[in-house]
Amino acid sequence: MIRRRGLLKSGVLAAGFGAVPRPRVEPQTPAPKVPASGPVRVSSHWQLFVDDHILRTTRGVTRSVNYPVRIRENPIFEHAEPWEGYAVGIPQVLEKSDGTLEMFYGTYSLEEGPRTCYATSRDGIRWERPTLGLVEYSGSKQNNILLVPEGTKDAMLHSIYRDPEDPNPARRYKMLYFDFFAGSKTIALGAAFSADGLVWSKHRGNPVYEDTGDTGSILNVKVGGKFVFFHKARLPVRSVRRIESADFVHWAGERMVLYPDELDAADCEFYGMSAFEYEGIYLGLIWVYHTYPDTLDMQLAWSRDSVRWQRAAARRIFMPRGRSPEAWDRYQIYPGAYPVVRSAGSGGAEIWLYYEGWNGPHNQEVRQGKIGLAKIRPQGFVFLDASDEEAVVETRPLEYAGKDLLVSADIRAGGGITVRVPGTEIVSSHLEPLDAKGQIHKVAWAPGQTLPRGAGPVSFEIRMRRAHLFGIRFQ
Repeated sequence: MIRRRGLLKSGVLAAGFGAVPRPRVEPQTPAPKVPASGPVRVSSHWQLFVDDHILRTTRGVTRSVNYPVRIRENPIFEHAEPWEGYAVGIPQVLEKSDGTLEMFYGTYSLEEGPRTCYATSRDGIRWERPTLGLVEYSGSKQNNILLVPEGTKDAMLHSIYRDPEDPNPARRYKMLYFDFFAGSKTIALGAAFSADGLVWSKHRGNPVYEDTGDTGSILNVKVGGKFVFFHKARLPVRSVRRIESADFVHWAGERMVLYPDELDAADCEFYGMSAFEYEGIYLGLIWVYHTYPDTLDMQLAWSRDSVRWQRAAARRIFMPRGRSPEAWDRYQIYPGAYPVVRSAGSGGAEIWLYYEGWNGPHNQEVRQGKIGLAKIRPQGFVFLDASDEEAVVETRPLEYAGKDLLVSADIRAGGGITVRVPGTEIVSSHLEPLDAKGQIHKVAWAPGQTLPRGAGPVSFEIRMRRAHLFGIRFQ
């Protein structure tokens, strides 16, 4: 595999890879240096093992990504109406208070241009297109179209933020979308607002940001009271940049947060990133574009401040493309805006990842795009893998609140996990499953022993065999 290191030193990339070195700009924001020792105060969130933040030492474990599992019903949604052109994609799924799922999706049409449309579902698999009566198509408003662009014939990529805290009811739904606005020579970013997610009003001052590429995603939470948007930079090598806004219409503070480097293949570029808060940290699904084969898959990234990002598990592919030659998602997969956490029955939960898949290369005109669903177990993005030989993980001294220690792990036949407090006699007797699938466990201590409380920071030693360890939590 050709790597960037030698090519970047020479200032060129091999012909045919479709990528050239990016002009010198401000450096990629480095990850904060965390002291290797010393106490760490942890919250009531799950402490995920995407990095070594709470770890002092490890022996015999390998950090790996946990592949999302595609459901057998895929693809669950495809173009079926005249206004949907030759493909559908860009799925953003939100759960309403009554449990109904609403999906905002985009359409692709070379002749008529893109549209943003709307669908609903009770189970997340079977979807209905409600007749909205909002936008005219071929002389009729009997369709599910929400919004059409002003000038672009490319995909009208949208990202939506539901904001129940906004004091203005007319702005409870917020959208950023790409378009060619009047007076703009290149594609730019526009804003729109809605009270119910159906009737939208475009911001009269559009565009709200012009120095951008044509993909982006809103973070699903505010950071420091500000909205955050990650977008593709308009420069020779595709990369991910971050901007923020206090009011959703004035965006600033651009900085590069992810950029292919010398450890990546020469044809690796970042087409975008879907980012979301999960268990107190920020996770990102990078749209990794391979320019030579013209394909796209995903890598997982993480951040503790939404600014400094690192890729997880040695940059392994997080979700591979379809494997068979006939697969509907054989060439490209794009994640939706952010996952949906759904009840799986018996007290469990699943992480649902909607995605867009294509049966042809990125630059091939004759291809089809459809929408699929993959599922992930709770806390199931990255795990520490212990094989047949005993592995040991020791945490740094932890400051915590709570009377119980929970463990998120998959334990295979013949395997097990034991927890002890180094330097004491405190040790677990067994793990009590808290869900039907045996994924979440409560540590049961030996007779007469309890989780140490109020005695200062405490380290924990976790010994395991034939197990995947996803995280720990105090409650």
